[in-house]
Amino acid sequence: MGAALCCALASFSPVQAQETDASMQEALQKQQAVQKEVQAWSEEKRALVQEILSLQTEKKWLELQNTQYAAYIEQKRQAVKRLEDQEEVAKSLRMELEPYLSEVVARLEQFVENDLPFLPQEREDRVRFMQQSLTEHGVSLGERLRRVLEALTVEAQYGTSVDVQDRKLEVQGVSTQAQVVRIGRVGLFYVTRDGNTAGMWDARAQGWAQLSQDTARELRKTVDIIRERRAAELVTLPVGKPEE
Repeated sequence: MGAALCCALASFSPVQAQETDASMQEALQKQQAVQKEVQAWSEEKRALVQEILSLQTEKKWLELQNTQYAAYIEQKRQAVKRLEDQEEVAKSLRMELEPYLSEVVARLEQFVENDLPFLPQEREDRVRFMQQSLTEHGVSLGERLRRVLEALTVEAQYGTSVDVQDRKLEVQGVSTQAQVVRIGRVGLFYVTRDGNTAGMWDARAQGWAQLSQDTARELRKTVDIIRERRAAELVTLPVGKPEE
């Protein structure tokens, strides 16, 4: 038996040993190549999973942005709609207000002409300014309305105020320097500087009617009271129509 084993070992030549080593080396290389491929695929899989997660996060963010932008666009659409509605209302208001302002100014002009003749130049200039404002280029409707309301306010204040103006009057065809006394809108009087002659505006006759010496004295007191040269006291003046 010993002889048989020696024979078998003797039959395993160096060439066969080299072939076996080569086969084992080749198998080892294939195994290493497979391991590298598995590792590369594992890394690629990990990268793909990370990319998928990143894309899912970005998708959710974009969906949120789309929702927010949709709400923002809807808000702007509603704001534009409100502005369009306001523009229509403003256009309708402008179409109604412009002719109304023209009518108010025309009525104001007529009122000033028929009213007591006080501050004639100032009031005529105010009416003329109103008329120019209605057609002046570049003046907004709001500014026109403000000017008209301001003029009406000034005219309304005349009804609750008193005033004295030094003026030259035409009394029965004679130019007379006098102090014109306005008591609201209930009476317009004059008294000469010497205090001897006095009169009041007669709306029916559209002229000055002469008053008595007693009334002239009352008017002199009234002038002093208005100009704060005298303490306030009760004065008696004709109201509504001249003295008989």
